[in-house]
Amino acid sequence: MRAEPPFNLRQGAFISRRTLACTLALALLAGCTSLAPQQSKIVSGRFSARAASAQGAKAASGRFRLIMSPGRDELELLTPLYGILGRVIVTQTGAVLERGSHEPLKASSAEELMQESLGFSLPVAMLKSWLEGRPDAARESRTISAETFEQAGWTVAVRRRRADGAPAVLALTKGELMHLTLALDDPS
Repeated sequence: MRAEPPFNLRQGAFISRRTLACTLALALLAGCTSLAPQQSKIVSGRFSARAASAQGAKAASGRFRLIMSPGRDELELLTPLYGILGRVIVTQTGAVLERGSHEPLKASSAEELMQESLGFSLPVAMLKSWLEGRPDAARESRTISAETFEQAGWTVAVRRRRADGAPAVLALTKGELMHLTLALDDPS
């Protein structure tokens, strides 16, 4: 199977499904690396991502499993049939992207790794708040409705909530360029 080149908005190239999935992995990990000591949390669910360029659109979908532990976060992106697309590991010393037989990619942070490997990045510092269905308090935002807000050029919408009020389905969009949908599993 021939690998496709990474998506670079400046060049308008296509994005491979694996690259798109790894983008999501990096974004989720980078937004969730600030847990208090002595806490561990596992978040899992399904993802669907679509990136567009002047030449067309690429899509990827599958499952994810995020394990957040003191000093180390690990995210596995899986195909719909649970084959591993990639693994991202973030520690205090940096971030590593492992993709099967490819050489691991390393950077000082998940956000830097995304920028270097993909040519663009998501506002990863805000994602922890977004996964909770609210804007990042440290940055300006605009409320559109009770379940939708805009921040840093992105629209974040809670499409469905669980019985406990936590988000069950989130939609993150940046114009027509990037669409991410996250369906979070109920905590076990």
